[in-house]
Amino acid sequence: MQQKNKSSPQKRTVAEYENDIDTYFRSCEGEQVLDENGEVVTDKNGIPCIIGEKPPTITGLALALGFASRERFLLFHGSKEMEKLFDRAKSRIEDYLESRLLNKDTRDGAKFCLTNNFKNWNEKKEPIVEEKPSSAGGIPLPEKQKLLLEFSAEMSEQGKMKNTTDSQQEVAQKTKVQGDACFNQEQKADDKQIQKNQKCKKESPLTEKQKRIEQFCGEFHRAEELQKSATEKILEQANRQNERVKDGL
Repeated sequence: MQQKNKSSPQKRTVAEYENDIDTYFRSCEGEQVLDENGEVVTDKNGIPCIIGEKPPTITGLALALGFASRERFLLFHGSKEMEKLFDRAKSRIEDYLESRLLNKDTRDGAKFCLTNNFKNWNEKKEPIVEEKPSSAGGIPLPEKQKLLLEFSAEMSEQGKMKNTTDSQQEVAQKTKVQGDACFNQEQKADDKQIQKNQKCKKESPLTEKQKRIEQFCGEFHRAEELQKSATEKILEQANRQNERVKDGL
């Protein structure tokens, strides 16, 4: 019997597609075998005998709907109503294949069909990344960390020593400035006293000149002694400050 030519998928209606879908799935169910009296023939377990039964497939559904291939059926886009109808038909096949996964004899074939015809059935294999200790400059990471810790401790110790030296230098500088200030104050006081004595005494020019020379020599020696004394005080204070800093560390 010559098969009836179907119109192209783009020109068919939703009702026509729906009718073809129902017809296809009914054909997959097969037909019950009847005896001469028109009763259903069963096997020894009482299960009806069926002939022409076949599993539903995407390719079989595509051909039943008038598509030339499975690929064209899967890539077909129509109205929302039509796409919804097709999705429901595909879900019926997906449901059947999913049930076949529970049978060890049909598991591999069902898995293959699901992977190639339906979304979200591909197994996601995450790449296995072997963790290795990173290295820089040919130095392993543990060794590098050890070197960094040693370098950090060394830099910290140098920083403490530098701070101590700077503190000692600062103390010595302050002490020197204070000593110079004390020496200058004493020198000015002596100069004022000399000027005052010169004004109070009235003597001859020659005698006054000789006394001034003598005073100058005396003051010079005195200034040397004061400077020496001030220097000793500065050094003594600096040594004391250094001992305090060392005790504090």
